[in-house]
Amino acid sequence: MIDPQADAWLVEAAGGDIERLQSLRRRVLEGEPAGYVAGLIRFRGLRLKMDRRAFITDSETSLLVDVVLEQGRALQRELHRPPRVLEFGVGAGSLSLALHALEPEWRYTGLDVDAAALELAAENAASHACRLDLLQSDYLDGWPDDRTPPDLVFGDPPWGSREDLYDAGRDAAYYDAMPPASAYPHGGRTAIHDELLRRLRAAGWAARIVLNYGVLPEPLIARSAAPLPQWRLVHPKPGISVLVGEANIAPRP
Repeated sequence: MIDPQADAWLVEAAGGDIERLQSLRRRVLEGEPAGYVAGLIRFRGLRLKMDRRAFITDSETSLLVDVVLEQGRALQRELHRPPRVLEFGVGAGSLSLALHALEPEWRYTGLDVDAAALELAAENAASHACRLDLLQSDYLDGWPDDRTPPDLVFGDPPWGSREDLYDAGRDAAYYDAMPPASAYPHGGRTAIHDELLRRLRAAGWAARIVLNYGVLPEPLIARSAAPLPQWRLVHPKPGISVLVGEANIAPRP
């Protein structure tokens, strides 16, 4: 059975062609992810191009967008200016574009280690007239030395293992179809989060951090977040955890 949201993407892609719709549905039932079959997704009302260059945005990350909006607006009140927002692991650009649709005056930058994903993000940004600066970067290595650090860093880096799933309908085989290393981290269920937090601390950025930890257990998240001087968890939906913290406590520019 095809998820109703995914089927809506197929219907949109078929454009009224019943034979094409049947063919698309057959491919999904045979195991292909619907976003790749359709060549598009809908995320928070935005139509976005999707293909195998990038991870298919999980619907649950809409909850992460809500938390980022809340924190970004709080920073804007504190700073008396639009915040500089950095998305770590921008992928297809879905999350930053959803934020831009609601807060177009914020300054957005997206980092990703995968050049192909950045190409797709650029295409989606152009289609929505979004000013999204994109940098290829392994963690923070690609951030220019002369650039002012961001006020807010957010993201949904790969987390968990093949047993940590939002629902049974998107099993390990579903995520195996994504680009290599985009679904699960190597080195442990929070390995990428751990290294990102370590590097943010080392960089000395006085940035607020908003990171999705999905369905991971809270004791594991607490160990991951331990290096931060200040952090807390919010649960936009029962069973889903988003970390809100500070990389370093210092005056913001």
